[in-house]
Amino acid sequence: MILEEESIDNAFAKFNTIITSLKALDEDLTTLPLDELIGNLKVYEKVIKKDFETVKGKKEQRRSLVLKVSDEDSSSSDSEDE
Repeated sequence: MILEEESIDNAFAKFNTIITSLKALDEDLTTLPLDELIGNLKVYEKVIKKDFETVKGKKEQRRSLVLKVSDEDSSSSDSEDE
């Protein structure tokens, strides 16, 4: 991910590190036109964002369920105290 405040040189250094690591793992790298690379990265970004939103939604559902259960526990313990 390239941050807004990150320079092109820093972003390229990160990208270069990834490529070097892949070469070290003997991955088969092929030449890809820049337009195709950008298109693939945009699709990947959308998939990542969708996955993040799905996980975030599930966490919020769990949190809501925990709150409901906690509220029910509080109600039953209050009536037991009386």
